[in-house]
Amino acid sequence: HVLRPFREAFSGRTVVVDLSVCEGNYCGVFGRLKGRGVGPWLGLPTTGRDVSFRFANHYRVAGGKVQEGWTILDFPGLFKQIGLDFYDIAASGGRA
Repeated sequence: HVLRPFREAFSGRTVVVDLSVCEGNYCGVFGRLKGRGVGPWLGLPTTGRDVSFRFANHYRVAGGKVQEGWTILDFPGLFKQIGLDFYDIAASGGRA
């Protein structure tokens, strides 16, 4: 499952929903994921750090079920919380 690495890397996980809305067969949710790092996540040094980063999810619903979904994560904001500069790393070709 796509969330397994996140669940393994953070304890005390919570989701704060700041906004949710549906119109027609599309729904959207904006909020923050929070947790304390108990291991690296996606190669990032999150161990021992409390993080809170923004997300946006968009869904297409048909027949009462989600048919498609898209997620946007605020990686620049997460990098800043763990002491890394996302844009400097990107400009250097991904080398920290």
